[in-house]
Amino acid sequence: MDLVVVYPKLKQAYRESFFYKGWPVEAFVHDPETLNYFFSEVDAKDGTPALPNMVVEGRPFPELHPLVYQLKSLADRVLTQGPPIYQQDQLQNLKYGISDLLEDLKSPRNSFEEKSIVAKLHESLGDFWFRSRGKWSASGKHIPRRMKKLDPQFSGRWISVFELAFAGQTQELIRLTEAELTQSGGFSFGGYRREAPEGWRLPLPAAKNIQQDYKIEHQESGLEKAEQIFEHAKIGKIQVRLVTLNDVPKLRILLNSAYKRLADMNLNFNATFQDDELTADGILDGRSFVLDLGGKLLGTMKLRNRNVIDDRSCLYVGRFAVDPELQGQGLGLHLLNLAEKIARQEGCQCLQLDTAQPAEHLLKFYQGQGFQIKKPTYFEGKTYVSWVLEKSLK
Repeated sequence: MDLVVVYPKLKQAYRESFFYKGWPVEAFVHDPETLNYFFSEVDAKDGTPALPNMVVEGRPFPELHPLVYQLKSLADRVLTQGPPIYQQDQLQNLKYGISDLLEDLKSPRNSFEEKSIVAKLHESLGDFWFRSRGKWSASGKHIPRRMKKLDPQFSGRWISVFELAFAGQTQELIRLTEAELTQSGGFSFGGYRREAPEGWRLPLPAAKNIQQDYKIEHQESGLEKAEQIFEHAKIGKIQVRLVTLNDVPKLRILLNSAYKRLADMNLNFNATFQDDELTADGILDGRSFVLDLGGKLLGTMKLRNRNVIDDRSCLYVGRFAVDPELQGQGLGLHLLNLAEKIARQEGCQCLQLDTAQPAEHLLKFYQGQGFQIKKPTYFEGKTYVSWVLEKSLK
């Protein structure tokens, strides 16, 4: 139920939805001046006169109040006057959008995509049908209703064509769309150009030149010569080495792809969105290792001298990632074993790392490698709370 409520005076108009005895009600609350503003400045400019229609067609309470007829008369004048005439470029933009949808409809990738295009075409073609004729527009379920008032015969065809299209038979809709476009000069695709205002720009911060602005101090990997090659039973010989600045683009792709599952869980780890600059920043803080198979990075981890629990000597494992297509092949386990070997060699008493509490698959993996939950923690800006885990090396 749509309800237009008019007060003598309001601070501001508002819209509110509620249920009354099981009925869903949308209340549009105004005073005469705000109603007049919405008629002329909102609905009229949008081309979809929802509020004037409600006032004209609605049943008034109380019926004999003089303001009722004043407001109905005002709404009726707005409707009679009609919408602002579309300029040629506005119609051209509408035609381009419909032409683009039509091309997509002729070769959809699947039935779901086809139905999505049909739904979008119902809105766009409906708006074009009304506005190209200088009539008020409509949206959604109101398109065939308003169309019926203007052209009952055409509205019957419209409903029939779209019912067939939603059932997977789109040929009649294609023909109908082509006919509508032809009446207004034909398709608008090839040669279409739309220029944005010159002022539509926001300067970017100065980009860093990774090769010139970043320097990695000489680091020792802590690996013996024999440990710099990982003989994988299925994959073959994998080089284990420290990352270089030349690896930044490949490393960023590895991290983004490996953390995509976490991004799909709405967990905003830095690795889910980081760019090359943030990736380069990260490799300056600690030692970053990669598993390199002929130039393809299969896995990575970063080690830092850090303890977030007490003052014992500890290595902290971060930016831990394995190519999604190779997870479960022992690459991540090999990296953790290397981290433990380096930590013991350097006299550390523990390994630590953190992971999001909702990432139960990662928690299970780390616990399977001897890590134990020590405490919860929250990193600023994250959408999750993390667990800090530790593996004692005593």
